[in-house]
Amino acid sequence: MNYKKKIPFTTFLASLIVAFFVDIKCINYILKAMVNVEEDRGFMPILYSIIGATILFVAIIQKTSLSKINKYVIFISLFIVAWFQYTNMTIGVPRVPFQFLCVFTLLAFVAPSIVQINPKTFIKSVMLLPSIGIVYSSSIFSTQDSANDTISMQISYAFLVPVIASIIYLKLYYKHENRNWKIIGALAVLINSLYCYQMLSFGSRGPFLCIISLLLYFVLVKKRNGSGVRLQKSKSLFILILFFFISIFILETLTLISSALHAVGLNLNVIDKNIVKIHETGDISNGRDYIAGLAVQEIYKNPILGYGLDQFENNTGIVYPHNFILQILYDGGLVFFSLLLVPVIYKLYKRIKTCDENEYSLIPFFFFISVPGALLSSDLWYNERLWIFFGVIFAPYFFYRKLKKSVLF
Repeated sequence: MNYKKKIPFTTFLASLIVAFFVDIKCINYILKAMVNVEEDRGFMPILYSIIGATILFVAIIQKTSLSKINKYVIFISLFIVAWFQYTNMTIGVPRVPFQFLCVFTLLAFVAPSIVQINPKTFIKSVMLLPSIGIVYSSSIFSTQDSANDTISMQISYAFLVPVIASIIYLKLYYKHENRNWKIIGALAVLINSLYCYQMLSFGSRGPFLCIISLLLYFVLVKKRNGSGVRLQKSKSLFILILFFFISIFILETLTLISSALHAVGLNLNVIDKNIVKIHETGDISNGRDYIAGLAVQEIYKNPILGYGLDQFENNTGIVYPHNFILQILYDGGLVFFSLLLVPVIYKLYKRIKTCDENEYSLIPFFFFISVPGALLSSDLWYNERLWIFFGVIFAPYFFYRKLKKSVLF
């Protein structure tokens, strides 16, 4: 059987556009460095407008049938819109403006149900699109205006996306490439490795957790022949015991790692910041434990319905709970938790349990660029990566499956 047929051009286009969507924040930083723009948002409003319109256009030319769109995605989307309007009229003005909610929440959530992508093309596009930024990396990752010689958390999470894509590409796709694509792929991986080094040296700890979590996933969870995965039980037990001892001797472990890295000339902020925080306050959470405790106390007072969409700042003076599960419970109580997160967890379990090669590569990508970081930071309603992950879990036709191999990208 001849599998070397081109994937449909509309699928290729959808793969490229969705890749641009998840890369959009790091592309924005690259464009700002190219034209020397200082304004915080840069080109994001126009980029999101163009990409949003293009996703809808691709959905039309792919002739997406309404019958294929997950009805529960439509229900949750309409629920969020109605809930926003109810909160705005009867409780208080949500922190997130409605137009931002439409892009960062609703578009991201619905997109996987209305377009179809090729997994390999998508991963390669995510990895390749930011490559041009290496020319401007000294400007993008500059610490000149920082009081503590670090880059912003936003930059760290922005460039996490192509780094995660590069790891998945190396693990699952690189060995199957032809000679020319191996050269191009290796160059892109090298560039993203340099981004990764800058992130670890000067950036936030959250992206480091995402990278480590993905590596552990590939060590512990193996693809079965056919469908599904298997857990490496002996390795999992060893990692669990190791994690237990590290948590007990956290300062000693971090000091040992830091000293070893310093000995070879490496100073990684993701390690050193933890040591500083332990010495200064004894709290490596940087105040997040206090915020989480406050959120839990308030959730306990109103556990069923919550306080309304994006009301945490209005009620506490703190912008958001820095944990998407707590924010779901705070904003919508057990009702919203049951409507959104319980089905997501159940469907994620089912998808991983029966996954094919496409799901084995793509679901971890969307999970590890969003969930670990969203457990530590980011406003739920501005986190488009988390919502596209939710959307992927609900979308059965998001991954193009007809061909085992393709020659178009």
